[in-house]
Amino acid sequence: MRIAGRGGATPNLFRRYTAVAARSLGIGQQPFFRRDRAGIERDRRQEEGRVGARNKQREGKDRGNVRRIAVKGQRFWLAVQFLTRLPVPRGVAYDPAAFHAAVGYFPLVGLVLGLSYALVDAVGRVLFGTPAVSSLLVVGSMLLVTGALHHDGLMDTADGLLSNRPREEMLAIMRDSRVGAMGALAGSFALLAQWVLLTALPEPVRAGVLVGAPALSRWAVVWAMGQWPYAREGGSVAGQLGRSVTARTLAVATGWALLAWAVALAVLAWPLTRSDAALASWAAFALLAPAAAWGTYRGLARCAAARLGGLTGDVYGAIAVATEVAVLAVAVACVR
Repeated sequence: MRIAGRGGATPNLFRRYTAVAARSLGIGQQPFFRRDRAGIERDRRQEEGRVGARNKQREGKDRGNVRRIAVKGQRFWLAVQFLTRLPVPRGVAYDPAAFHAAVGYFPLVGLVLGLSYALVDAVGRVLFGTPAVSSLLVVGSMLLVTGALHHDGLMDTADGLLSNRPREEMLAIMRDSRVGAMGALAGSFALLAQWVLLTALPEPVRAGVLVGAPALSRWAVVWAMGQWPYAREGGSVAGQLGRSVTARTLAVATGWALLAWAVALAVLAWPLTRSDAALASWAAFALLAPAAAWGTYRGLARCAAARLGGLTGDVYGAIAVATEVAVLAVAVACVR
């Protein structure tokens, strides 16, 4: 009987199986450690590519964010330049599209003006100790900072609408740089009303009211631009702005107005939430002041549009002054 193992079939089968296994594992063709090193190098290059792609995407997003911030800053400064006499950075360049979009930032400019008025009032009360003098300083700062832009529009509007002339003659009167009797009376009454109402405000709530009133008045102007057509034909600056107001512009303006109103109410919250009566006054002012601004702007805009067939830049100024006086009146009525 032969025993397999010495030159028999079994060793041949064993060698055949081991050769097949070696070929399947790659043994004898390429060293295992070399193939593993190549795989590691390939994985490293792929990972570097993915990291580079993520970094480029992040850099693109950062550049986009910086660009958006720069565009919004340009619109804000253009709004400041149009509504006030405050200096703006030299790098702010005029762009028609940005200037038209700047209308949505009018309430934000109003917030800045309100903060400056509150600062003037605080300094005046410290220096003179009486609300009458500090209120006079605030009214003077309103005229100085804005260049009496809105009060000039109020006087021209009063001259035109109260002249009882035909439409074309009213528009011609409003374009005239001279001030008539009705305009002088309207401007004097507005300044007197602002001074009296500010003087009547209690000291703890003066800052909050001064912060909120200018923002609401500029918000009303934006809505007047968007809701009524421009009365004149031509390319005046006010007409260009009025025709450029869109639903997006109104949304942006409303957002800034809500922010400004929240700041004003936060300033008022400290002196007006110490008792139930004071809290009720705070809530009444928070609801009635925007309603008064809305109703005043709507009434004045309807009256002007019925006589002129639309609104003009002078009417926008009149709306700004009238709504600001209305907010001050509501504050005096609610907070006693």
